[in-house]
Amino acid sequence: MLEPLEAQVLFYEDFENTDVSLSWEQPEGPKPWLTLSEKSAFSGTRGVNITNGESHMARRNLMWPVASSACTAGVYLAFRCRFNAPGLGDTAGALERFPLVHWEITAGNSKFSNPTLLVVQNSQGNPCFRMLSRNHKSAEPVTTGDTPLTTVTPDTWYSLGIYVRLNGAALIDSLFINGQCAGAANIALEQAPLFLNYISFGFNRKSSLPLNSVDIDDIILTRTRTDPFLPYRVVRRPAAFEYVGSPPVKFEIQPDAIPEGSRSILVHILQDHACIAQSVCAIDSLVTFDNVLAPHIPYTYCLIFQGGECRFPEQRGGPFMIAEHAEEEETRSFGAGTIRFVLPHANAGRVMAGDTLLVELSFEPQKDGTCFIDLNIGSVKFSESRHERFGVYDPGKNLVFSLCKQDLVYGKYQEGTNQLKAVSLVDTGSEYPFNFIDAGGYSFDQRKGNARFPFVITRDMEPGIWTIRAYLVNEHTGLRLSFNSLFFTVGRPLFSATHVLLVLFCVCGAIVIRVLLRRRQRKNEPPSSSWLSVADSIEELIIQTYRDTNLSNNTIAQHVNLSTPKVTEIYQRVKGKTPVQHIREIRLEKAGLLLKTTMKSVSEIAYEAGFSDPVVFQRNFKKHKGLTPGQYRDKKSD
Repeated sequence: MLEPLEAQVLFYEDFENTDVSLSWEQPEGPKPWLTLSEKSAFSGTRGVNITNGESHMARRNLMWPVASSACTAGVYLAFRCRFNAPGLGDTAGALERFPLVHWEITAGNSKFSNPTLLVVQNSQGNPCFRMLSRNHKSAEPVTTGDTPLTTVTPDTWYSLGIYVRLNGAALIDSLFINGQCAGAANIALEQAPLFLNYISFGFNRKSSLPLNSVDIDDIILTRTRTDPFLPYRVVRRPAAFEYVGSPPVKFEIQPDAIPEGSRSILVHILQDHACIAQSVCAIDSLVTFDNVLAPHIPYTYCLIFQGGECRFPEQRGGPFMIAEHAEEEETRSFGAGTIRFVLPHANAGRVMAGDTLLVELSFEPQKDGTCFIDLNIGSVKFSESRHERFGVYDPGKNLVFSLCKQDLVYGKYQEGTNQLKAVSLVDTGSEYPFNFIDAGGYSFDQRKGNARFPFVITRDMEPGIWTIRAYLVNEHTGLRLSFNSLFFTVGRPLFSATHVLLVLFCVCGAIVIRVLLRRRQRKNEPPSSSWLSVADSIEELIIQTYRDTNLSNNTIAQHVNLSTPKVTEIYQRVKGKTPVQHIREIRLEKAGLLLKTTMKSVSEIAYEAGFSDPVVFQRNFKKHKGLTPGQYRDKKSD
């Protein structure tokens, strides 16, 4: 039995190979429930999609002896996944849970999954991740991941990591979700396992959860845990959607990810999937492209390592974009902070009015002093200087915010100036800057080194390319940290606001004219005998039951078997008033009579006349009679 390769990367699958059956087994051969497509890809041009159903699993055979170094030292499985909604229509016999990832082991004469990553329904009825481990095949499992962190949101990409270590009869495992540990377990196995047989992904059983398929991409099995958001990357920069300030484009290579024995790197620059430039360079040199790339065009890249004995996959990434002019000195430096954004949908960085762009910033935690992050979201069409904290405020082209506290944001607010205004996120409204900020998703924590800024795309924003720039300042230590710049595209609506308003105006005008003509025609016609009969029936009901506090248009409509609007229309046409007006008049007349003939209290009279609230009775009585109930009683007694 061969040992796993003594390499940091034991296995990597980005599904760019169109023949997935070469490395993945499917029960009884290839099935239509497993497909490769670009829309299922987190990165590159392909990802795999597996639909919800019985035994819809793709398996990667390992057959590693548990005594091998890969098992005793532990391995880390990382991958991207996204669940798609809505759920299945036919859920007969389905369960409210399903295993997503199996690690099958052989212990004695038994083969069973240990650990297993599942998606289950929590107490609130929502799908969530859980990991189960057990000490033998029939044992009650130990559950890992019972935290809010594990809740599954459909149509959202997750970075999942599973650490597994088998050392004799001990099983140690941990679950990581988006870089955060969701739990761990340490199990003493009843019998020492012999082999780690395989890893499988998909739906082991048909599930009634509202998830009809799962997209999976970028699966990597390594000896050490890597960056949780980028489980395996060779290129640090340019990052996805990075806006490179000025040529040359420099590819910063992550040294510890380069395969041992590689002698050179072949770099392809792609535009619309076609190679427009390429370069070969030595491993220890910086990959650069000078003046061959045009500004404001999205490019992607492909890196191929040449030489070396172990197979190392191509690295595909991007897109990135070149600025038309060199970035100004204030914003072009790059420090240890990183910035990325989460798109509302997979659309190559294109957003429309109404979408929310979640900007996430991470930086070295700042334990001392007070920090702020100046954040600029600006159109490339903004031609003025970006000095003085990213330039003046322009509602359609240049927006500047300063993040400094959990419940407070500063924003430039006066057009053409650099004045900042403090705004509390506790009392939100529809005015600036809340038309740009989703306050519920905002956070800023300098001690943990992260910030989240949910930015709402508005109709005032100029269509075209926009950039995101930011830097952090610690006022106590003097530290200034610049983030890499990103770009996105604001799409042009199919119809302008003026066109939409014009169409709505015409439609509404036609409807209003038709309604008015219809009413005028009906007004000139005498009420029909059926309408007279209905109105008399309503009046009789009001006279008999006006003391009932529950009497309303709805109860009257139920009595005559008509809709509430129709009841109001008929009664007003025949009697000249609405049913509610008539009920109020009768109750007030009865109350006036009781005030004159009895010594009952105002509250007693209100309830006896049919009012459910004495305060409402007094307000209506004064409006109708011009006097309060007390004044009316005193006047009548004089």
